Amino acid sequence: MVIPVMPSILLKKTVLITTKKWSQFVSMFMLEVLFLSGKEVFAERLLEQWIDRFLSVRTKPFKSFPVDVPKQARTKAKTISFDEVFHRFFEAIGPLQIRPFLAFGTLLGYVRENGFIQWDRDIDIGLFKEEVEIDQLKQTLQRAGFRIVEDFSDSPPYKLKCAYGDSPLIEMVFLEMENGYRITYGRLMGHSLKRHRKPFSLKSVQFKQVTVYVPDPPEAFLTENYGDWQNPQPIYSHIFHSKLTDYHTSIIRFYAKRSFCAQLLEGNALKIAHFLDLFVHKYPQDPFWTSLRKRLTPLLP
Repeated sequence: MVIPVMPSILLKKTVLITTKKWSQFVSMFMLEVLFLSGKEVFAERLLEQWIDRFLSVRTKPFKSFPVDVPKQARTKAKTISFDEVFHRFFEAIGPLQIRPFLAFGTLLGYVRENGFIQWDRDIDIGLFKEEVEIDQLKQTLQRAGFRIVEDFSDSPPYKLKCAYGDSPLIEMVFLEMENGYRITYGRLMGHSLKRHRKPFSLKSVQFKQVTVYVPDPPEAFLTENYGDWQNPQPIYSHIFHSKLTDYHTSIIRFYAKRSFCAQLLEGNALKIAHFLDLFVHKYPQDPFWTSLRKRLTPLLP
């Protein structure tokens, strides 16, 4: 059985972890374990009961706190820059005659920022799985001085991470074709989420003085992946705001309620209202969300 990681909200400096809150976080963790053990409906009902009990003792309205788009530079300085490792990577794989393309955050930086996103932590490269001999790719990178940091290239999520010295990571994602879709995978509670992308062609462009490929058109890839990508979003979830997410699956239905518990614990009225509206819209037939909106209205500004 896969054991999920502790919620990332624990690491936020803005959250004060009291004994009571720690107990609540542990409860959420155990509900994830219960869900992953096969008790999906039971775990979801317990989440609903947890929210009910949490709100039954809540008398004060939630307060709004500013939610800013990240603006700070990367916190840990690297002796090898994004630009340098990017050039080294493409120089190393050049002889392989494959078509690596900018993807995800790196593609977003190319289109929107005309460079790497200031707060990004890695470089995202996509590859069509049928065009790449993965063992040859790994050997080529290692001969060029790269080290393999993480290797899931032979099973989902079909990813390979490498670095050069203490450089930023380069994450390669291998997209395969299945039933007319390009397949990628997300990670949620230790599980892989299969994502069906519309097939796309590639075109060559210049980026950082290197000839690279991008999806053609890149804007369609970004819209499918991020939704509104043109403007940095202060409240964003790569799971809940992606058009690729299937809200009908049991794991997304459970995680929506699990994540909403985290928002209630954090207590930011802006985030609570945002995700409440989102889930009411996504689950119009679920009386839990519609009744929750009525219940929370007096507690929100």
